[in-house]
Amino acid sequence: MKPKFLFFFIGILFVFSSCTYEDIEVTNITNYSVNNVTDDGFELAMDITISNPNNYKMKMKWAKMDVYINDRYIGKTNIDEDVILKAHSNDEHRVKMKTSYDKAFKGSIMDLAASALFGGGIKLKVEGEMKGSAFLISRKFPIEHTETIKFSELDF
Repeated sequence: MKPKFLFFFIGILFVFSSCTYEDIEVTNITNYSVNNVTDDGFELAMDITISNPNNYKMKMKWAKMDVYINDRYIGKTNIDEDVILKAHSNDEHRVKMKTSYDKAFKGSIMDLAASALFGGGIKLKVEGEMKGSAFLISRKFPIEHTETIKFSELDF
């Protein structure tokens, strides 16, 4: 083995062993707006505050989540746009999601709308996974967030 290759290999090991990773966290969701409601689904835009405690910036490449409203499964949602998370940040990002209805949910849209309107709000829960990357390393990590939204906070 050539000495140059050995030093290069040891250097790479040293660099990657000194990189520690801390999980990023969704800390707040605000400014909801529902757009383009169709028979198949809707688009949802919101401001998501994401905390990145790491010493390096990360890129959120995608997220795939199941959506529940008032503990009823609505369907799946995707975030397909890249979001850049600065190092040591707790920044707000405007994110657009495409949500598709589950077939069992389609018949109960009016019941859900009535409970949101007269019940004072809805409990929104999302769970799934997100893929992020830093440098050449990618990692998937779980997302689970529950929030109660007052009907007056929704923008149609």
